[in-house]
Amino acid sequence: MKKLYSLVCISLFLGCAGKTNIPSTLIQGVTQDKYSEANGVVIFDSTDVKLDATGKAVYNYHKMVKILSTYGKKKFGEFEFGYVPKFMDVKIEFARLINKEGKVINVSASEIKDVPFVPMDSEGSGSKMFLSDIRMVKIIFPQIDIGVTVEYKFKITIKKPFMKDRFTDVVYFNGDEPVLDKTYRIECPNELKMKYVVKNGKLNGYQEFSKNSIIYNWSQKDIARILPEPLMPDLSQVSTTLIISNIPSWDKVSKWYYNLSVPSLGVNDEIKSKVKELTDTLKTRDLKIHALFDFVSTKIRYLRTEAVSMDKGFEPALATLTFERKWGVCRDKAALLVAMLKEIGVESNIVLLNLTYHTAKEIPTYLFEHAIVAIPKDGKYYYLDPTVEYTMDYFPIMEQNREVLVCDSIGKDLGFAPYENLENNKMITDLTGTLDKDGTLKAQITISARGFMDMALRGLRFIPKEQVKQVFEQMIKAYSTQAQLDSFDISEAEDLSTPIKIKLLYSIPEYALKKGNDLYIVNAGAATSIGGDLSGIGSPWGLEQRKYPIDFRVPIMGNGTQTITIPQGYKVKKPRKGFNFESKYLRIKFTEKVSGGKLIDTSEFCILEPFIPVEKYKELKQVMTDVEQYGKQEIVLIRK
Repeated sequence: MKKLYSLVCISLFLGCAGKTNIPSTLIQGVTQDKYSEANGVVIFDSTDVKLDATGKAVYNYHKMVKILSTYGKKKFGEFEFGYVPKFMDVKIEFARLINKEGKVINVSASEIKDVPFVPMDSEGSGSKMFLSDIRMVKIIFPQIDIGVTVEYKFKITIKKPFMKDRFTDVVYFNGDEPVLDKTYRIECPNELKMKYVVKNGKLNGYQEFSKNSIIYNWSQKDIARILPEPLMPDLSQVSTTLIISNIPSWDKVSKWYYNLSVPSLGVNDEIKSKVKELTDTLKTRDLKIHALFDFVSTKIRYLRTEAVSMDKGFEPALATLTFERKWGVCRDKAALLVAMLKEIGVESNIVLLNLTYHTAKEIPTYLFEHAIVAIPKDGKYYYLDPTVEYTMDYFPIMEQNREVLVCDSIGKDLGFAPYENLENNKMITDLTGTLDKDGTLKAQITISARGFMDMALRGLRFIPKEQVKQVFEQMIKAYSTQAQLDSFDISEAEDLSTPIKIKLLYSIPEYALKKGNDLYIVNAGAATSIGGDLSGIGSPWGLEQRKYPIDFRVPIMGNGTQTITIPQGYKVKKPRKGFNFESKYLRIKFTEKVSGGKLIDTSEFCILEPFIPVEKYKELKQVMTDVEQYGKQEIVLIRK
């Protein structure tokens, strides 16, 4: 769960909170010439935390940023953060800017807004919004311009810890702009013993001791910006990260959330009646589980966060309420499914996990983004995510290979959900076509998919038909820029009994070029293009070298066949030899043969391990170059 802040009672002391000594030499030293690629430079960023024995905390934040570009004006001209009224209060000490002449301009109270939080994409990855009653504070800086420095300082009081007597925090030291000085300091009573770990780098750290407290300090200076690369991992996997907590073990978190959720799991006559309606005629346990999963997945709508009750924190809404109003966030849907499963005698548990980053096992925290359901069977757990609609899978592959915390009355250690049935997560293409003597190809391609790819194709139901047509037009242009889409057909996306199927009819003038009496096919198909255009800006293989790993997020399997009928009177001069490569990360195989007047190509392209480390990049980039060259080999058709 991202760090959330609060503004129950905003007290504005703009310009009154002790005049901060403005480090003018630092400001003047930050120039566009010195930081030519930066939109802005963080001059300092400090966080000071003081805890009491109950886990209540007071945060003091102070930050100064100099703006260096037109985009930087937009990026730093406003500052916003989320807050949870049930748990926190904020006092804004000051917000101001220092213009190019050194004049200090305070932000007026009218330029500080308190508004409901609206997620950009309620269906997006990592935006299941585990915490519900979030609002946003927005500070709008006046007279913003290149060369202006913005500064703000505010205090946050955690008046009610999320987990009694417990504290946890995650701090990222690197970002997408340079930072001259970043510090994090926490003072706590001796009895609140902290554990911490630093990931992806090193920090300068030390401790101070007094009779009643310990002060932990971490800092880093001259922090380089993280320059984005295509398909690089999430910030949490590349930034130097501090994780700190006084929770002794994961089982404490597991038991805590179980106890928090139990009051929400009761059912009423309406739920019992619906369970009976959905399952009474079904003969097997598995069919009954599927019926209840399908109901909660498709009939209980995932709703944007701002509509959820403001008096809630982490706990799910009552199952009866979620059932009645037919909407909820992830934990609400999970609780309803657990309650309904219990009615058919199937025990299950709410499970917590993170979708945008891997949970650090060595430091127990209560920071989770998402909630799903687990059913124990044969000594292991089977996971179900009822927030993912219109999928044939209970547990989508993009949520697998993750740390998971099963919540029960005894308490569980942090577990791990590995990938399941990778070979069932694939795109399958079948192309048949006829090439005429003028070099025009008339073809049909049938696309079917399973797993993640099937779910992705079902997402086309949200797109207007004209835009869907544009998607398919771009798809066939992978075969040739001359390709023309004649028609397309999509099977019923809401029918989850069979994989979705797409059929495209198209033609490609000059698919084969005439040279004298012969025909030259210069692009034998898009089979090789699944690896990505090496010259494209967005290609993960386009850089000469990389600083960060490639992260495809999920394993991807692709299988294809291409059967082209050769014009009468022609034969293939020499089929291509094929291509074969296999490693821990990639499996690539192309074959070609001629049979019965047909040119038949088969392809297999599999990303087996989606996280490709930097040290493997050079080797695999060469493989992808070889794949691209294979696809560019000419096929010559000569007169018999």
